[in-house]
Amino acid sequence: MAIDLTRDREANQVSRVPPHSLDAEQSVLGAMMLSKTAISEVLEILQPDDFYRSAHQQIATAMRDLFASGEAVDAITVVEEMRRKGTLESAGGAPYIHTLLAGVPTAANAAFYAQIIVEHSTLRRLIDASTRIAQECYDIPPDIDEAINRAGEAIYKVAARRIHSDFRPIRELLAESMEQLEMLASRDSDITGVSTGFRDIDDRLSGLQRQNLIIVAARPAMGKTSFVLNVAHNAAMKSNVPVVIFSLEMSQNEIVQRLISSESHVDSSRLRTGHLSEADWTRVSNAVGKLDTAPLYIDDSASISMMEIRAKCQRLKQQQDLGLVIVDYIQLMQGSRRTESRVQEVSEISRGLKILAKEMDVPVVAVSQLSRQPEQGGGERRPQLSHLRECVTGDTLVCLADGRRLPIEALVGTTPMVLAMDDRGRIVESASDMVWKVGRRPVFSVRLASGRSIRATAKHRLFGFDGWVRVGMLAAGDRIAISRTLTQPGKVEAWPAGRPAFNAVVSGTSGQRIFRRRIGAFGPRVAQATALTEYLVDRPSNTNVDTIPAAVFDRVRMQMQQRGISQQAMALARGPAYGGTSHWRFGPSRLVLAENADILDDPVLAELASNDLFWDKVIAVEPAGEEDVYDLTVPGPASWLADGIVSHNSGAIEQDADVVMFVYRDEYYNKESEAKGEAEIIVAKHRNGPVGTEKLAFLGQYTKFADLARE
Repeated sequence: MAIDLTRDREANQVSRVPPHSLDAEQSVLGAMMLSKTAISEVLEILQPDDFYRSAHQQIATAMRDLFASGEAVDAITVVEEMRRKGTLESAGGAPYIHTLLAGVPTAANAAFYAQIIVEHSTLRRLIDASTRIAQECYDIPPDIDEAINRAGEAIYKVAARRIHSDFRPIRELLAESMEQLEMLASRDSDITGVSTGFRDIDDRLSGLQRQNLIIVAARPAMGKTSFVLNVAHNAAMKSNVPVVIFSLEMSQNEIVQRLISSESHVDSSRLRTGHLSEADWTRVSNAVGKLDTAPLYIDDSASISMMEIRAKCQRLKQQQDLGLVIVDYIQLMQGSRRTESRVQEVSEISRGLKILAKEMDVPVVAVSQLSRQPEQGGGERRPQLSHLRECVTGDTLVCLADGRRLPIEALVGTTPMVLAMDDRGRIVESASDMVWKVGRRPVFSVRLASGRSIRATAKHRLFGFDGWVRVGMLAAGDRIAISRTLTQPGKVEAWPAGRPAFNAVVSGTSGQRIFRRRIGAFGPRVAQATALTEYLVDRPSNTNVDTIPAAVFDRVRMQMQQRGISQQAMALARGPAYGGTSHWRFGPSRLVLAENADILDDPVLAELASNDLFWDKVIAVEPAGEEDVYDLTVPGPASWLADGIVSHNSGAIEQDADVVMFVYRDEYYNKESEAKGEAEIIVAKHRNGPVGTEKLAFLGQYTKFADLARE
């Protein structure tokens, strides 16, 4: 039965109706059911939440899911899909779905109608963002800087939805590629990007390339900050490339002192104390004269956010041009929005830096601090990619796209198709990068109520209701996501003689119905199974197992407040099933959450009620000794299923980076080292070229790196 409470947004508007076109929405939906071409064109242009009417959002969601699963999309299949999801009646029922077909002027114009819908949706989002900004300002927020960040982020999100890359014919791309090749051929240099000023590193990387994120990582006292400052100095002084440095660790004066020391070859300790000889003063004066004209800009704002960096880079690019961005360092940055864990925040920052590189069309160099933990207890001191990753033990079962579950150690050296979770909580197929063995690490065992378990390093991440959470931060009672269903293997192996017997306990009406439909019964159990089926026909579901974590009610309350819906109005809409605020103490079933989503016209709640995730409960988290661990990374979804448990890629920073370089000085650990005064720059990841190690001279008194003389 349709609920006439805040059903459409127009019911929430007192005097002004937000921009929309019901004719365009109805025409698009009708065209999507008439033409395969129309549905593919439309889904490239808009999302279900771009529709104004909630009924149209539900219909579009059903069409999208059918299309994604390879099913036919027509009036009959859409009706059945919505009936299965429980959204048919609230969207107007089967008669309304069929009337949409009659109102289509021509399916050939579906893309044009979709563009109208997107434009109106953008305007509504801009209105919503502006209203929230205005309301927060009227309420006088306690932190003005945070309020400005939130306002900028809200407007940016509206703009970001309009930024997309379209298909281009290869003829255009080939022409551009040939022009690029001709330009490179006419140059005397092999450096195609921004020169680092270091001969061997430039030979390996061909310079720092536009749109690349370059991570420079090291443990404390290795000189990583000095290295990136030398790169900035060389780019600005030798190549006249405009460079901006965002320094969260050092002040502007400290950076300038280091640059003067590097350029003048005056000991940095004498610069700090001012004890300079006459010759020193001469060299410093000459260095200052050279640095004075360098296109080098320094920002030492503390706790700067990604939003602030983006805004400052945009302004600098417009006013002075921009060729290179340096951020020192990632772990001191703040995310643009509040997150439940620092892990999520750093992941958001690394993605933001990669997006910044593409938006600004410049290389972005970001410094990252490595933990000392791997070197303790005789561990490997020379940094490697595994130190940026957190991994799982070799017996972890990887859920493959073909339905098989294989130990990760059996997949080393392969790039299998796996099951992953997308950003809507749907289980999808995706290709992984090369699986490889990382080494021996301390691990923890996580046991779940479902009987599943996983052993992984403490910083490996699993998906909790509020986002990704480290294994070491989990506690008994926490809820983490597992897949509700898994793909059936294409090849079924016969059980051997003397097969073992297992008991499967299936509780809940919904689960028992699925078991009867898919598994069935045989022999003397058929009569009992038939009786159970008849008993379950009209039996309502009342589960306390398949529930959503109670934290979801935070969003329910927020949506009620934003829409001006009182407890009394909510009770009227939900009827006898509504238990008042007392039911907020318990996790709701998917059906209850779907009812709340329907009343509040909230697509986020609707997704949570219908996605592919089951929220399992953590029983115990215990140390499990040391074992060999393995790495699996899935580009795109950035996740994979470990025996059904939703597991994150091993390293967010490393995953987003195009180049990863480590700085290592052996003399720091070994006073008798034969490599005194030398540093290794280890190119451990190079997305578009070779990896390897280059050596530089390290002049500590000048905080400077330099090329070694070639033999």
